[in-house]
Amino acid sequence: MVTFTRLRVALLSIMFLSAESALAVSTMGEAINEAGRQRMLSQKVAKAYFLGAIKPGSESAKRQLSESIKRFESNLSKLGAFPPARDLRPRLQRIDTQWQQYTSLLNQPISPLLATEVLKLSNEILKDAHQYVLELQAIAGTSTAELINISGRQRMLTQRMTKNFLANFWDGQDLGSQSAFYLDLAEFENALQYLLESDENTEEIRKKLLRVRGQLDYASMAFEGGIKVKQDRIIFAVTGTTDSMLYKMDEITRLYSELSDTGN
Repeated sequence: MVTFTRLRVALLSIMFLSAESALAVSTMGEAINEAGRQRMLSQKVAKAYFLGAIKPGSESAKRQLSESIKRFESNLSKLGAFPPARDLRPRLQRIDTQWQQYTSLLNQPISPLLATEVLKLSNEILKDAHQYVLELQAIAGTSTAELINISGRQRMLTQRMTKNFLANFWDGQDLGSQSAFYLDLAEFENALQYLLESDENTEEIRKKLLRVRGQLDYASMAFEGGIKVKQDRIIFAVTGTTDSMLYKMDEITRLYSELSDTGN
């Protein structure tokens, strides 16, 4: 086991170095954006896992799971090859080790015991991925870097909310996810208001943030059962709306990243 772990670390280091010229992100704004995306992907794969459990054979769930795993691993290479963050590579190696355990579970049939472990690992990887973003933000040392971080975290929250909603919905089991869901919802609302009040917002960013607020109002009705549709349609309403919120927050995070890279 020790030999395998050392081999994995060595291979990861080689992967980082070989990716340096072709895959490395080139600016700090882009690095914070992509590092923040890792937080979201750690939750999106779990969301897809529970969606597949609720809707066996769902091609959408399978596609989201496969594409998200590939994107996470590709981003890991890009971030590892980012020169200003060379000293942070040990954390990426830790994340990679956790990721291997995580993805091995995601490829197994769901069960209450396994579902609990998936939720646990999704939160552990998220914790380290978030810490990596904070470390990049500290290197950048700008107010715009903070906005990229917060906006990028909103992407993650759309997927973690849905993950916890689906985990609670699946087979009527809570798995500790219902209380976590409401905490996420409150954090998303507070962070959205914080972003709306930023003096660094362009008019384009402000308009997009207002659209997200409208989508959040709609999603909240679905979360609370305020939309009068059949039970199986609730899943569609929740996942469709939060994915749309994810798309909008991804655009906003990119815009903040561009502000950072132009020095505005």
